[in-house]
Amino acid sequence: MELDKIKVTVMVHDPFLGTILAGTKIIENRKIETAATDGRVIIYNPDFFKDLKHEEQAAVFAHEATHIALLHPYRCYARNANPQLWNIAADYVVNDALKNCNKSFDLPDCGLKTENRFKDKSTEAIYDILSDECESLMEKIKKLVDSKKNEMEKSGSIVISIDDLLEPAKVDENGNTIPEINGIPTDVIQTIQAAQIVSQCSPADLVSKSTRALDSFLHPMLNWKTLLRMYCNDFKIEDYSWRYPNKRYEDDYLPSLCGETRPYMKKINVYIDVSGSISDKQLAIFLSELTYLFDDLCIEKMTIQSFSIGLSSKEVFTDSRNISSYEPDSNGGTEIMSVIEDINKNRALFSIIFTDGEFDNSPVLECRENIFWLINDNPGCSMPKGKTVHISSNDYI
Repeated sequence: MELDKIKVTVMVHDPFLGTILAGTKIIENRKIETAATDGRVIIYNPDFFKDLKHEEQAAVFAHEATHIALLHPYRCYARNANPQLWNIAADYVVNDALKNCNKSFDLPDCGLKTENRFKDKSTEAIYDILSDECESLMEKIKKLVDSKKNEMEKSGSIVISIDDLLEPAKVDENGNTIPEINGIPTDVIQTIQAAQIVSQCSPADLVSKSTRALDSFLHPMLNWKTLLRMYCNDFKIEDYSWRYPNKRYEDDYLPSLCGETRPYMKKINVYIDVSGSISDKQLAIFLSELTYLFDDLCIEKMTIQSFSIGLSSKEVFTDSRNISSYEPDSNGGTEIMSVIEDINKNRALFSIIFTDGEFDNSPVLECRENIFWLINDNPGCSMPKGKTVHISSNDYI
């Protein structure tokens, strides 16, 4: 097998994938069944390739290059996904992409076929669908794993992986630590960015997917807890005052931060939508975050109320240790007017509202105070006033 000719064929079919392959180290290893990648190198078994046509050989290497371009090994372990199930989901995405290249790649018959129901879906979305079908599918995977292990043990080979996605390595072949940025090796970043430069001749969909995947690692979005803490920090009382002595230099009576002798915040209000979409687990995590904020910001008083059709379950907390015991009432349905009226009446530094946003939000325009909206599983929801942060069920892990 001539690797140079294979690289040229992939480049002709798709310059983007050809550049990825040209910048990737390729290693021969007979201990694996076909070919695989850890996201940085490609490993292949020459015995598998010798019976394939040249076009099929090129397709297999293009397949592995697409896994690299879409950062599939890194996304798998960042998500803590089941490796075998993730590999199946990733293969659906990869093989669909290879069908849409400038010149379609001719995959061997042993490759996973595409399915119309997964067209235009992300690997994460396909993984979630497969997870719902998990019981029967995982039983098939287990049998496949066991059979592959038995075959390898009989032949005396060492099992590296029965799939084509390997766990990302932390050290290179010489035992040196691999330089990385936010979990992605710097040489992989450089290879993908170089490929993007020549991407004008490649399908826009594949290139954009690769760009988004890389950007999510290089510029990760802040999660809801971080955003909430940043919002709260904007309201910290950090003015210096001569009224309260600085405890470190009492004799010199230097100005001190007000917060060193009294709470940073007098009062905040919290409202929790209990109309049905927020699970007990999500509520418990949210209350745990409120406990952290109470102590971190030295809050003097936190009022928590649940709401659906009207307000209920009002409790005032002056000690963070009791917050996790809050138990809301649920009456079904949702209206926001009573919440806005309560915010305007019982003024606080700001209010936090945890909700799915499934209500008429026009009354929000009447609010006269600061609000942090935490919108659960409703990415299309937008509030006319206040700071809005979206959260999905997957963000609670």
